[in-house]
Amino acid sequence: MPPAPPFDLKLREVKEGRVWITWKRSSDKDVKLYHVWRSKKVNGNYQKVGETKDTYFTEFLEPGVYFYRVSAVDLSQNEGPMSQAIMVVVKDE
Repeated sequence: MPPAPPFDLKLREVKEGRVWITWKRSSDKDVKLYHVWRSKKVNGNYQKVGETKDTYFTEFLEPGVYFYRVSAVDLSQNEGPMSQAIMVVVKDE
């Protein structure tokens, strides 16, 4: 079975175009890593922008409005559903 999604996705900081988001681990014990997804619309087409074994992700972006979601991948390569989306606004500094 695919793992449960991570939860409590939060924006920690946006500074000089650097976005830092965090989340709480999936409740499943066999999670190997997390895929990070980004879109310009909350219900839009999300593109995978990274993967990590940690519970945070950072990247640099141009000014604009972005939405992030995160999914968990288990040791058997099953990918679970995406988390709830969060909105990130990167301002022109």
